[in-house]
Amino acid sequence: MVCIYLVFFVIINSFSAYSIECEKLLMSQQIVRKHDFDVERELKDYYRMLGPHFIFHLAKSSHWFDSGAGNLGAVANLLSENYKINVFNVPQEYLDYANFFNEKIRSFWQEEFFSKLKITALTYKINERRKLFKLPQTKKLKILTGKYFEETSSKEIESFGKVSLLTDVMGVFTYSSDLWTVLSRYYEILDTNGVAFIALATKNSVVYGTSLRLKNQEVLLVEWLSKHYPHIFSLEEIKQPAVRYFEGQAVRSDSQWVLVIKKSEEFLDLPKFKNIEYSSPGTAPSRVFELAY
Repeated sequence: MVCIYLVFFVIINSFSAYSIECEKLLMSQQIVRKHDFDVERELKDYYRMLGPHFIFHLAKSSHWFDSGAGNLGAVANLLSENYKINVFNVPQEYLDYANFFNEKIRSFWQEEFFSKLKITALTYKINERRKLFKLPQTKKLKILTGKYFEETSSKEIESFGKVSLLTDVMGVFTYSSDLWTVLSRYYEILDTNGVAFIALATKNSVVYGTSLRLKNQEVLLVEWLSKHYPHIFSLEEIKQPAVRYFEGQAVRSDSQWVLVIKKSEEFLDLPKFKNIEYSSPGTAPSRVFELAY
């Protein structure tokens, strides 16, 4: 009788844990379905949030996977020969910052850059009414839409081959309740020596503040990853010019932070962690994960 009770207790607890995980997953999917966040980021926003290393890696990439591409603004900008940051009547510090970007983007069109580059863009849905940039017709671009990243197969993402550059600018990493799967899949689809850039915004953001609960303490997940797996994960501070310009207005800007993933070995041996808290006080959710001992 005791054995039957114990088996029943284990089954009930397992079902309860599974139900909680499903609830968190549904919450994260609901946020994405609502689409109530910034989907109009441009290529210059990627440069601001990911830093010049993003531009350097883009210049030598053969397959760029943009995970959480929104309305595909950054992709459209890259494929537009006339795209640039407006530098009219701006201070010298911002001018240097903008000119570096403009010169690099212009050089892409003067080299054999586009002969080798293929792009895969993942977005849950495209809001045509809010779409700012027109995409040219090209066989170099594949758009994956209508599914969440966790539901999208590696085969679909790798139709152009393994990924040499992966970007996640307030996309999947920001909203998912299953970051262990996201990070594992990101690592899996990267090519040898491939690199991923995940935008964390500022150190005060809820994205950077995503927590991991250990047995005796709670730590920041991204800092735990960079500390215990430094050959794969690293944190990079992207310092901003003293002022930047947004819709014609000068804006003081804090440093942006990026989680960088470099593929240094074939498999990622990352201990599994699960989501135990998921709430959405603002646009991006606050999350706590726990190691699955």
